[in-house]
Amino acid sequence: MYPDNPPQSTQSKQIYSLINQIEQGDIAWDSFTIQYNGQLPIDGPIPPWMADEYKVWYRDPLLVLEDQIGNPEFALEMDIAPKQVFQYGKRRYKDVLLGNWTWQQCDILAKDEETHGAMHVPIILGSDKTTVSVATGQNEFYPLYAAIANTHNAVRRAHRNTLALIGFLAIPKEQALLACIVQHWCPKCTALPNNLDEGDAVPRRHNHTAALLSECLMKELWDDYGTVGDLFPFTDMFPRADIHELLTPDLLHQAIKGTFKDHIIEWVHKYIYKVHTKCEADKIMADIDRR
Repeated sequence: MYPDNPPQSTQSKQIYSLINQIEQGDIAWDSFTIQYNGQLPIDGPIPPWMADEYKVWYRDPLLVLEDQIGNPEFALEMDIAPKQVFQYGKRRYKDVLLGNWTWQQCDILAKDEETHGAMHVPIILGSDKTTVSVATGQNEFYPLYAAIANTHNAVRRAHRNTLALIGFLAIPKEQALLACIVQHWCPKCTALPNNLDEGDAVPRRHNHTAALLSECLMKELWDDYGTVGDLFPFTDMFPRADIHELLTPDLLHQAIKGTFKDHIIEWVHKYIYKVHTKCEADKIMADIDRR
């Protein structure tokens, strides 16, 4: 600013407009409110979730992901196309674009000549519960994170702005809810929850669910296929996304805690106490704990 020149703007709105045009800095946050607008129960009390309003905070995912793609720090640490890498005669699957799925998707997309020269950018989404206030009532949010799959795993795990927070959900989005299936059923196939190894189970896909909806009653869908007939996955209208194909196991809760801690350790504990006296079993378990 110079004393002989007038200020560039005399209105606060003009100043804010100029500031908002600056491309440097984080993507701005916004919010909206949602509420159940379906039919309410005639008899009995109305469940609180039907009457409550839920606020969702978010950042424009497209702008966030464009910012990641344009980050010069990732220029030498990302893949712009799927590839196959072999070491000592064995194929490596270290990064997302080294896998079969992205290769197959690009083969499908390449059939359309208008996609030639385009860059395939798969999106990784994840969410987990976070307590944001302990002193004022254990308020919980479910942060939603996004990342482009083109960056190498080592970069993404180093938290170098490759994993961006794009929203706070007011309610959880568990795998059963995302896949619109009955709790305890598999989101990947139609195997019975109490007998996963037998039966004529088939992979879940959008077209398979659509066929079931056209032929089965609601009760049949629920009891025989574990499908919630009056809900649709959010990927139902996506041309190249199928929620049943994209869902991945939860490493902590399903693999480590579910399979190892809750199943194997519990089974070993029962076996030790079955084949040994209580005194001997206590000694064995104490030795295991020390190790």
